[in-house]
Amino acid sequence: MIYRIYTENKFKEGLLKNLDGYLPAYTVYEGQGRWQGSSEPSLVIEYIGSETDHALVRNIAACIKGYNSQQAVLVIKIQEAESFTV
Repeated sequence: MIYRIYTENKFKEGLLKNLDGYLPAYTVYEGQGRWQGSSEPSLVIEYIGSETDHALVRNIAACIKGYNSQQAVLVIKIQEAESFTV
């Protein structure tokens, strides 16, 4: 299961330090997003977990929403066909 959390790039270092307490490993992508017609710097936090991590990821997204004072934070859950580590 791949989870992606899309958020505004605010307070990045503090946000990542907080995430370290909840997720053992994750990837962060920086980009440019659009919200209601305006551009904003964005972060995508990608976490590979299991179906049982759904509540954890939802809670993390809610915390990020409050931390960044946002109206919304998008979470996408992707069912993976196959994954492996080399």
